[in-house]
Amino acid sequence: MTFLLGDEMIGGVIQGALHTFYTSLCSVSEALLRAAGELTGLVDEVHQTVRHTSEATLLPQPVANVAQGMLLMPSHGCPVPSTLLVLATAAKFRALLHRTKSCGTATWKASSVVSELQDVEQAVLCSKLISWYCLATAWQRNMKTEPRACGGGGSPSVSHRHTRRPRNTPANVTLDGSQLEDESSELDAQLAEELFRVGVDAVARLSTYRQTSRVDGLMGAQCDSQFSKELCAEMRSSVLYLLVAALVRFGGSRFNLTLYLPVLFPVVDAKSARSMHPLLTPLLWDREVGVRTAAAVLSFVILKKTQPSLRYAEETDGTRKSFASLSAQGGRVLLGLHETLLWGLGLPSELEWTPRDAASHHSIGITSGLLLAVFSVLVSATPYQRCAHCVSLVDAALTIPVICEALRRKCDPEFKAVTAFLGEVFKSEHLTSVVERRLNLRRKCAERGADDGDHRGGLGSLLEALLAHAVNQMEVWRCVVQLARMHPLVVSAHFSLLIDASLTILRAIQNAGGYLTCADTSEEVTQLDATLSECLRAWLHFMGYLWQSFDGRSADPALRHDMASHRATLEQKQNIMTSLLIPTLLLTSDDFPYTETHRAALRCVAQVGDETLQMLSPTVRGKIRAQVIAGTASRHDDVRAEAITTVGVWSWKYVTFDSELPDFVNRSVSALRNDPCARVRFKAAFALSNITSRLCETEEDHLTEFSETKRLGDDKTATSEGIVNNVLLRQSPQHVQLLCDIAVYATLPHQEAAIASHGIRMMSHLLRCLTFEELIAELTVDGLEQPQGVAEGFFDTLLRFMLPSSRDAKLRWNAACALGFALAREVVFDAEPKGATKAVERLCVLLCHDCIFKVRTQAATALGRISPTFLVAGRYAASDLTLTVTRALCSALQQVVGDETENFAQYKEQGALRVALKRALEVMITGAAPSGKVQSVFAEYRRLLVEEGLL
Repeated sequence: MTFLLGDEMIGGVIQGALHTFYTSLCSVSEALLRAAGELTGLVDEVHQTVRHTSEATLLPQPVANVAQGMLLMPSHGCPVPSTLLVLATAAKFRALLHRTKSCGTATWKASSVVSELQDVEQAVLCSKLISWYCLATAWQRNMKTEPRACGGGGSPSVSHRHTRRPRNTPANVTLDGSQLEDESSELDAQLAEELFRVGVDAVARLSTYRQTSRVDGLMGAQCDSQFSKELCAEMRSSVLYLLVAALVRFGGSRFNLTLYLPVLFPVVDAKSARSMHPLLTPLLWDREVGVRTAAAVLSFVILKKTQPSLRYAEETDGTRKSFASLSAQGGRVLLGLHETLLWGLGLPSELEWTPRDAASHHSIGITSGLLLAVFSVLVSATPYQRCAHCVSLVDAALTIPVICEALRRKCDPEFKAVTAFLGEVFKSEHLTSVVERRLNLRRKCAERGADDGDHRGGLGSLLEALLAHAVNQMEVWRCVVQLARMHPLVVSAHFSLLIDASLTILRAIQNAGGYLTCADTSEEVTQLDATLSECLRAWLHFMGYLWQSFDGRSADPALRHDMASHRATLEQKQNIMTSLLIPTLLLTSDDFPYTETHRAALRCVAQVGDETLQMLSPTVRGKIRAQVIAGTASRHDDVRAEAITTVGVWSWKYVTFDSELPDFVNRSVSALRNDPCARVRFKAAFALSNITSRLCETEEDHLTEFSETKRLGDDKTATSEGIVNNVLLRQSPQHVQLLCDIAVYATLPHQEAAIASHGIRMMSHLLRCLTFEELIAELTVDGLEQPQGVAEGFFDTLLRFMLPSSRDAKLRWNAACALGFALAREVVFDAEPKGATKAVERLCVLLCHDCIFKVRTQAATALGRISPTFLVAGRYAASDLTLTVTRALCSALQQVVGDETENFAQYKEQGALRVALKRALEVMITGAAPSGKVQSVFAEYRRLLVEEGLL
């Protein structure tokens, strides 16, 4: 089973520890409910819950997909407490906590040891019952929510979205049939705040229960004879897991960092022998492995939960005493965690302590796997561009011997924790200098014959130890994925080793392929699938992506232009293609059990590049095309979506497959109209928008490119074929009409916003290239209220998305962009003058009143593309639109110059908006016909226009 934090999966050793704790609670759930009922006086409530659960066990158990990591529901037949019982238990626990002394030497203010023992048992009961409620209901919600896939070697970012219940699902019925309260978002927020407060208070007071200073003895050694060590450890672990469970259950609720951060991370040095830290002391010093594990899980979950806020953290000089902002507190916490974890990883694996009042020696094993699990999420949460000291601490962590030893021993938990940590280090954009410096230092050591295994060149030894397990460890390839993204030169240096390891994995699948089918969900299939798919993802990043953002400024640093020169050479791409990708793709069929491998192979052939495919023989290219086309009809939704995506990228960037464009159109249209999977329909719309973009290319553009290619001496037959094939597609009335119809179909009211966005893009491309006859042709789309021409239908659709009722700013932005390209053509005004003039007026309204400045910028750009001669009175409109456009542009410019911004997003965009407005006004000033009314507008705004250099 899989627990989520918000909508993100919790992975690795943390997920395993959480699952173990959940299973232990499940086995005693009925006893917990009955004991809590007696404690709170809600016996009847408990009896009703237990009785209903017993009746619900007669329902069939849900079938789970073991291949995707889901198990049979362990809570089936296990009673889940009601919200009323949970609130009563939390109130009882809060009363117990108020009787405790301060954290560090926490004991109850009880009249006798017997009374304190009773309080301890009740506190354990309260902690476990609340934890059981949170984890059981969280898991049931996770069954209804598809988690986002984790990418690379690290954990994904946290998203604070509320997990919403699917439509037509009763709010008070769970998957195991137990009755839950109607948990609206308001009730969730109230319950989350209550349990967060109780959990934080419990951790602050009881996570070091009955512990004295480590000067007096080792953690866990100071329990009275009446208090067993097991009971003391159970108390400490249960309160830690209580807060974990609350954070997992209410992953989308607000966690008040201003209030809770100083309590959970006080200004205490956990390395000191005389201090007690609510989280780090149990993590580093508790003798019980279960308590250390619980502390690690809580540290991990808190960092994941607070990651969106911690990205604003910054280190301070420590001189400010009166007030500390949240960013400064976050910087202090992150720095303290780096220092403490680095110190803990440097400790011996087992320490011995001699208590002052005992003759026996006690030993504690420092579990480096737990510390590294916390360190990995700490690296992902730290904004290193504002935390310079933390960068140096990560640099020092790479030289710790325990990391290299864990890689060499390949002890499973520690090995996975080390690879997760290294994956996060390799992934971070702001730690690239650390990795590159270590690698350069290692090369310098090798040149002078020095030992690179010392602290100065430790990363080189780490890489060798890591890549030695590339044949049989999926976690290694997750690290290689991040190396390929951010450090492709490292992959290039180890190219032969990695390609040999990839072929070994492929041969294992080829050898097993004779007796495995899609129904086989064995551990071997899952492991091989995961390993080879990560391997292919690594090669995908090494080769680089063809796809680029529309503005050329990708948010992913790995896709920026300065990284392109370090990617795979054409020779390396050909090696990867012929030795690995083609054999993998030829293995795939509808009975192929390695679904993730199939998807990764399809993605690779989509991004490998036209030059690489042109080096293959036509026969091999035909086999690749056949496998991709077969994937579009796969029974697996994810495979169909990836195959359609491949078709979309081929249509956009590959001249080699231009002859297949008509077939690609037919298949994509069929998928958009008929496929039951929303993701496949979205990818089909993506493919069609790419195909329509090719229609904007004229024959002259192709001939110019072909002439340039011949001049450079690189005469490829495929290029000349692309000229003919693309022109043939443009001259096919059947396919042009089909694309017009499907563009309108994609924007019908019942379509998802993502599909509608691609439909608008299709209209934008078509309006740039259609002739007058094609623009006035009649649409043949089911669902239209009345017959419409192409241009008329396009304008009606685009104007609908620009109404104030349209809540999606991205759709308004796309619609404004499409109108800008359309209104720049005179033939569009000729074909649909009424719609064109309405569009001009709507753009003017959008320009002055839209709350999103990016939309205003696009509206200004669109108006700047319109020739002023189209706007004069009597040509296409009865009134003079030049006056309307000029006044709107001047008014919008005055608003921007006046700095009338409502939020930071508007402030950030106002510069681009100002530039777009000035360019549009330049067109109107120089191109508008002389008119007294227009000149009066210029006179009204003369001072503004002079200041902006327009007059």
